[in-house]
Amino acid sequence: MGYLQAKASNIQLPFVDPVVKFDVFTTHPTQLHMQQRLNATSTHLYFYVTKSGRNRSAGNGFWHASTGATAILNRKREVIGYRSMLVYYNNALNTNTKKRDRSAKTKWILHEYTLPEAYNMSSKGHKVRVIYC
Repeated sequence: MGYLQAKASNIQLPFVDPVVKFDVFTTHPTQLHMQQRLNATSTHLYFYVTKSGRNRSAGNGFWHASTGATAILNRKREVIGYRSMLVYYNNALNTNTKKRDRSAKTKWILHEYTLPEAYNMSSKGHKVRVIYC
């Protein structure tokens, strides 16, 4: 969470920042590797997102929250952030109506880490978060 606090506060990091700023919620998961700068073959991807994330439609599917926000506590038992998990669902096309009416759960999982409101440094009032796919 210290990384996310520094990133949200625009503090210069002492290393090359491997996390790409990108809105993962509007992109199909198979396209996310193209946005990753360092290791396009990695099975774990990291993204920094400042948008609200309410619209989670991506490609021909959507991200669905499978867990609520779980508090992350420091040693003093103070909340320093939140973690939630989302799963990607593909929308199936109905061949008769040509409309998307069925959703199929995929193996794509997204872990979202957000700061508490006290650390929300975004100038537009959006939650600041790091996404781990």
